[in-house]
Amino acid sequence: KAFRLSTVMPRLLRFVDDLTNWYLRMNRARIKGSNGAAEAKTSQAVLLQAIGVLTRVMAPFTPLLSEYIFLSLRPLLRKDFRAASVHFLPFPVPAEGASSPGLEEKVARMQAVIVAGRAARDRRQVSL
Repeated sequence: KAFRLSTVMPRLLRFVDDLTNWYLRMNRARIKGSNGAAEAKTSQAVLLQAIGVLTRVMAPFTPLLSEYIFLSLRPLLRKDFRAASVHFLPFPVPAEGASSPGLEEKVARMQAVIVAGRAARDRRQVSL
């Protein structure tokens, strides 16, 4: 397979958008501990794992930014991911069975409804 940056970057940017505009917004209270310390710790671990995978995926395309993010997160990572550089870590491989097309479709529909609601609110100039 040929390497084409133009096919990778839109997907990578979509992931960053999903992480920041959807995951973080919808889980902000959980991450801060509104449902208890155990829930906060779990949600923070999931977020750390997602950012860790993101830095490894970004490394070939944005080496300096990925390295900066990785070095900032390294003290929080599991020992087996505390390499001297993000570039020394293996490229992430999707876990078997980690994808759920049905769930992904439901989330996409939910996002479309929320985006449409925000657009309608903006058109009518209704504030929260």
